[in-house]
Amino acid sequence: MSEPYNLAASLGMAYRKGDHFVTVEEILRELLSKVSRDAPLPWSRDCEGRESGQSETFDHYFVGTEAGGKWLTLFDTSNSTAVCIEEDYDEDHYACWDETAWRTTGLALGAVNTLPIMLRMIDATKALAALRPSNWQDDDELVAAYRDVDAVLADLTIGHGQ
Repeated sequence: MSEPYNLAASLGMAYRKGDHFVTVEEILRELLSKVSRDAPLPWSRDCEGRESGQSETFDHYFVGTEAGGKWLTLFDTSNSTAVCIEEDYDEDHYACWDETAWRTTGLALGAVNTLPIMLRMIDATKALAALRPSNWQDDDELVAAYRDVDAVLADLTIGHGQ
C-alpha cells in the first residue's frame, strides 16, 4: 500500500533561490513582508471614470491602501496601452470601462490579499500533520486543529472577493 499524500511534507520542499534553497513557506513569508512593509494589507481597488457627458473616455482603475490614515495609490491603469473597452447600455445608464484593467487589478489584489490566508493554511496544515493518531492526547486536540482550518476556510470565502 502506498503512503498517502503528505501536504505538510510537500510544503517543506526546497526550491533554489540564488545560491541557496528555500521552502514555499519561506517564499510566501518573504513576499508578504516585502509587500506589506510600506503598503499595509488589505489592498483595494477603485475606479475613476468619465465626467458626465464624456462619451469618448472610459473608466480606469487604481489599487491602493490606507497607510497612516491616508490613501496611498500603489498603481493605476490610466496610462495603459493594453486595453479592452467594454460598453453597456440600458435605458438609464451608459457604462464604459477597460476590462483588461479590471482583470489585471483583480489579479493583483487576489495575489497580494491572499498571502496571509495562504500562510495560515500552511500553519493549519502543519498543525494537522503533527496530530497523527499516535500523538493524540484526546479528541479535543483534533477538534481544535480542525476548527483552526475551518476559520481559515471561512476567511477564503467570506468578504475577501475584491
